Amino acid sequence: MNMPTSISELVNDNVCASGGSDGADLLFSFLAKRAGHVVEQFTFLGQKYHGDPLDRIVLSTFHLSRADPTIKRANAILRRKYPTRSPYVNNLIRRNFYQVLNAERIYCTQTITDGLVNGGTGFTITMGILMGVKEIYIFETAENVWKRWEGDLTGERKWTIMDSMIKPYGKYAGIGARDITTKAVDAITELYGV
Repeated sequence: MNMPTSISELVNDNVCASGGSDGADLLFSFLAKRAGHVVEQFTFLGQKYHGDPLDRIVLSTFHLSRADPTIKRANAILRRKYPTRSPYVNNLIRRNFYQVLNAERIYCTQTITDGLVNGGTGFTITMGILMGVKEIYIFETAENVWKRWEGDLTGERKWTIMDSMIKPYGKYAGIGARDITTKAVDAITELYGV
């Protein structure tokens, strides 16, 4: 018999990991709770946190720094600047690592450029791919459609349009843009069906 590795496993098989930021994070967290899922919002001291304090998991400086090797691998693919000049932004990206660390699937909202997801969400998605998350879905706000990752980070970066979506279940990350569009709000709400 496998022993549970977290309190959430004792309570519920459906766990939504997020980051407690405005926009998509809070929407996913709200809808997940409404659907009866456990919510875990990874944060750090000093983060502008807007979620439910009962869902908050505050990461120590030690835990934040453990994300750096994976972030650096993602950064090489994204060709961005990490570490950034801002310790706060660096910690936001580090926090994102924990959102996908145990995820079986990722749901997000953001835009895509040249096959890569934009913003901080891009780091999270790229880390998820590097860590072997098999199901990655994005509500692409430039086209207002759901897409699924079916690419390869070393070759073809391919997102396929989804004809239909499945409700979030299991261990998943619900993340995305802070400036969430109305159509993204509608798409994510419809996704949960609650």
